[in-house]
Amino acid sequence: STMNAQEIEMIWTILPAIILIMIALPSLRILYMTDEFNKPYLTLKAIGHQWYWSYEYSDYVDLAFDS
Repeated sequence: STMNAQEIEMIWTILPAIILIMIALPSLRILYMTDEFNKPYLTLKAIGHQWYWSYEYSDYVDLAFDS
């Protein structure tokens, strides 16, 4: 017997959703693990403006520049 069009549509809707969830969960775990860094060696703040970038090193007094 052949499958109904509705059953096929359910399969190709649910199967990719399950695959995406299986990919997303480990990725989110890794993302949050890399965010937990207690003592960074250097702190850099990058700010994007319309036509250039600004950089500020907060570990040093008045060390900032634009590019």
